Amino acid sequence: MDSPVLVTDEIASGTEALRRLDEANIEVTAALWLYDDAAAEWRYVVATPLADQEGPRELYQRIDRALANPQAKPRVPIWRLVTLSPKNQLLELLKRLIGKLENPAGLSLTLQMPGGGPTNVLVYRMG
Repeated sequence: MDSPVLVTDEIASGTEALRRLDEANIEVTAALWLYDDAAAEWRYVVATPLADQEGPRELYQRIDRALANPQAKPRVPIWRLVTLSPKNQLLELLKRLIGKLENPAGLSLTLQMPGGGPTNVLVYRMG
């Protein structure tokens, strides 16, 4: 199934979220939008070593505090955010495919997933 296109506000919110996480000294090894077919929406994926060190509640609270700014428009809603370990298989595959990447505008890719259809991603950082 084709995924809907990310709109300009979502692309900008991903760039802003990564900037805020960097300012909060949260180590982010990968940041990207990934279309989730099961949920039928885009998810903002953040890979951080903290996913292997902290409990999920503590990590999401820390990220939510870093992203919290009522004046920030647009903003990635916390319910659309997914945290992963940098050791995640999909992230390892992406890293092998594109190598290290730092692109505030994002790099758009379409991946053919095993056992499924194409999946769209917009990668801001991979490394």
